[in-house]
Amino acid sequence: SRKESFPLVLDDPFIELDASVKPSLLELLGRATTNQQIIFLTEDEDVASWAKIEALTGDLTILEPSADEPPPLPSRRSRAAHL
Repeated sequence: SRKESFPLVLDDPFIELDASVKPSLLELLGRATTNQQIIFLTEDEDVASWAKIEALTGDLTILEPSADEPPPLPSRRSRAAHL
C-alpha cells in the first residue's frame, strides 16, 4: 500500500534563478512527481513552456486561468489564513 502525503506547493521558486539553471531543476522536479504531488504556481514563460511539453506525456496536468473568467475572489476563510 502507498502512504498518503501532502502535496508540495511551490510559488515561483525559480524567480531569482539564472535561466541556465532552470532546465536541470525542472528535470529534477519532473522526476520528483513520480513520488509526490507537486503544485507549481508560476508566471515564468520558460517554466510554462516546459510544463506544456511535459503535459503531453499525461504525467502532468496544467490548470491555467481563463481569459474569459475573472480570478475568483478569496473566501473569508482564505483571507483570514493570509493575515
